[in-house]
Amino acid sequence: MTLRHVIAAASMLTLAAFGCRTALAYDRGVTVTTPRGTYTKSVAGGCADGLCSRDAEITGPDGGTVSRSSQCAAGWRLYRCTGTVTGPNGHSLTRHAIGRRHLY
Repeated sequence: MTLRHVIAAASMLTLAAFGCRTALAYDRGVTVTTPRGTYTKSVAGGCADGLCSRDAEITGPDGGTVSRSSQCAAGWRLYRCTGTVTGPNGHSLTRHAIGRRHLY
């Protein structure tokens, strides 16, 4: 996991932990050309009423695609997150997290 992925995951957890009561949405993409070929990444996400979601997809020079989707819901004292990563071979991995919000 790269630093960029760690920052993205931390920001999703922060949004979920503190709650997002107003609508917020984003959509972005980037293309990177390396000596090994061109990689394309697209990311879309948003928050509304305590529920945040994010979908990302990376396509490599060989056409293989890795997709990732996550969703976090924040309640008054707890938050719940679910994330799924699907590789180019179609296999997927799903992770769940539950945490307590600390209100000071």
